[in-house]
Amino acid sequence: MRWCAPLVVLLLASGCPRWTGVAQARQKAFRQGLMDQRMPDGFRSALAPTAVGLDCRVAADSSERCRAGVQNVWFTVHDGPEGGQFEVPENATEQQIVAFWKTLDISNFRQFEPQFEARVLDAMDREEAAFVPRWGLTAGLTSGVSPFAAAPELGARVGVRRWFSINAGAFAALDYNARLTANEHRFGLRFGAELTRFTDDRFWGRVGAPPASISAFVGPRIGLAPNARVTAGMRTGVGFLLTDWKMAPVLVEFCADTWFTGDSSKVDLFLAVGFGL
Repeated sequence: MRWCAPLVVLLLASGCPRWTGVAQARQKAFRQGLMDQRMPDGFRSALAPTAVGLDCRVAADSSERCRAGVQNVWFTVHDGPEGGQFEVPENATEQQIVAFWKTLDISNFRQFEPQFEARVLDAMDREEAAFVPRWGLTAGLTSGVSPFAAAPELGARVGVRRWFSINAGAFAALDYNARLTANEHRFGLRFGAELTRFTDDRFWGRVGAPPASISAFVGPRIGLAPNARVTAGMRTGVGFLLTDWKMAPVLVEFCADTWFTGDSSKVDLFLAVGFGL
């Protein structure tokens, strides 16, 4: 669905578009665009006027295959049935592909640019259409504090995540909080929805955790006080998860717990920071 890509870019990109899949789609569009180019007079005549250096070898079928380098990345070039053509390494970045393309023929690159946005959206559409819904794990360990009470909290949660599309999912989890100085224990369920982007080419992605997500959640709570008094309540909150980080997967949550006692209610606000999936 074409509306998903702009929405994900708007809410998640913020200078980090690789978390949304946009960077991968851009790289794939440039890579395929360059590989689609043909040089009717052969690659040697096309590359002769450029500053690209060639490292050539004769293949087993007597055809000549050359490597052309730019920014420490090598692009293979050879003559095919329709003329000279390129093979672009999968790990070449968007910047490296663009630099090589502009060195070859900047006018040809500018002719490609008007097609670029449509190609990116098409690539994201195809990736989303091919996505198969799947299950994943969600978990977290946090430490929180309330701005209205000097009672730090430790929390933990574990549950399951369901990916309905490549850009969105939902989760259900059991959670527990201990308010240390007040010796209170709180148990609950949470049900939430996430705006995210699925990738499984990372360590945490193999257990169904997103590289980053924005979530909203709600669920019932039960509180146990030292005097064995039981109170019922409700938790609502928003969270930000970042697993695509070099040090550790980071979780930040802002929650509001509403507790009902007789005809009155009390709201506890707190900010929690920790590790999560």
